[in-house]
Amino acid sequence: WDVYTHPTMSEAGVMPSATAPVTAGDVANYLSDWASHAIGYEAQGYGETAPSFHWFSIQYTASTNPFVWGQINGLYDTTGVTSANQTLTPSQAQTVLSNLQWWLNGYKVLPDGAYELHMPLTCYYVAYADEVNAQSPYTLADYEAVLTQDAKFYDQVTLQKSGNDWLLTLPNTEGSPTNVAWDVNYGNWAYGYQGGPNGAGDYGGKTFNIPFQPGVGFSIGLNSLDENAFGDTTGIPASKTTLMPLYVLDALGMQSASDLPGGLSI
Repeated sequence: WDVYTHPTMSEAGVMPSATAPVTAGDVANYLSDWASHAIGYEAQGYGETAPSFHWFSIQYTASTNPFVWGQINGLYDTTGVTSANQTLTPSQAQTVLSNLQWWLNGYKVLPDGAYELHMPLTCYYVAYADEVNAQSPYTLADYEAVLTQDAKFYDQVTLQKSGNDWLLTLPNTEGSPTNVAWDVNYGNWAYGYQGGPNGAGDYGGKTFNIPFQPGVGFSIGLNSLDENAFGDTTGIPASKTTLMPLYVLDALGMQSASDLPGGLSI
């Protein structure tokens, strides 16, 4: 799950064309193909009688169109790209690569030293199996809408160290199409939706000053109050002395905290 141990394109058996021009759609197709050979987990989803391994599939994401999936996750941010058929200039290609690193890492460092987070690139099999099935009251469109809104807002979250405190800034989700609300926990500090079908939501739009707690990581979730609190939750582990944003876990994606390097915990 960690960007530093992901296989390369060639190791995953994906062979992008070496010839120019390369379009924005080509990049998204290569990335989806790579993920389907490089990212997955063992899990038991709805309708399965035993756990089995599931590779990433574009079917489980916020859009089955790779280009749109890339757009939703900020792959083309600040490039001016609006169409899958657009040929990328060298400058646009470099920006796409930087955006991809942000996505794979789960964060990027801003000029002021703050960490701007990003929803991790992971396999959403369990979420898809549990939300999109014959017994579920929700449609595929409902499912995709929640993941789209989660990506939009989570990718605006920032964390910054200030003395012995953390400054956590959450964007305002009030009025979002899927009524997503925050659910944040850090040791004995908590903000937002705390469970139950009638749980009240908190929509952020503010910065919190949170005292540092040794060895404690953040859990940051977004839940749709219109869809029985379905959403995403990520975990940012910590050591005894500091947060470790280079490891961003998709807590609903079956990425086990037990697999973290020694000395880190959620």
